[in-house]
Amino acid sequence: MNVASRIARHVRARIVSGILLLVPLAVSFWVLRILFRLILGYVRPVAALMSRIPVPEYVVGMLAVLTLLLLIYAAGTLTRLVLGRRLVAWGESLLVRIPVVKTVYSATKSLVDMLSNKNRNAFKSVVLIDFPRPGCKAIGFLGGEGTGADGRRWCRVFLPTTPNPTSGYLLLLEDADVIRTQITIEEGIRMVVSGG
Repeated sequence: MNVASRIARHVRARIVSGILLLVPLAVSFWVLRILFRLILGYVRPVAALMSRIPVPEYVVGMLAVLTLLLLIYAAGTLTRLVLGRRLVAWGESLLVRIPVVKTVYSATKSLVDMLSNKNRNAFKSVVLIDFPRPGCKAIGFLGGEGTGADGRRWCRVFLPTTPNPTSGYLLLLEDADVIRTQITIEEGIRMVVSGG
């Protein structure tokens, strides 16, 4: 491999890693900014009504931030309750009925779920398997292992598609057909998303 292709591969991998870091941050900032402006529109008149003297703008801003934090905390608490989970599931079922929103929401939610710490723990390690034919190796994620009725050891391997790791194949493979690696889950996901 020549120097130019190594540099190109290095740059591409860093750009993809940067995108994976910055896109969720940018979306979060954008949503919080919209929510802040919305709450500020309600807090400003309420503060003016409740106070007989003019309220400084920085105090109104602080009240809006406090209100936003309380709303986010309440939403987080609500999702922990059974009723809250049902409301979230109902809201998601409404969103996935809207054609364009369904595509964006489903892809975003799948990516966030996959990259969240909770689901990272669902994978035990990164493995290599023969795919699509013997001699070709593909990156997979080991989900678990078990023993069949015949005494053979089986592995559950998720084989993601590139560059969208939210879709893929669930494979049941014999233990002998799975090669363990020292690659971390995060490195494996980056390799799949960046195409190498």
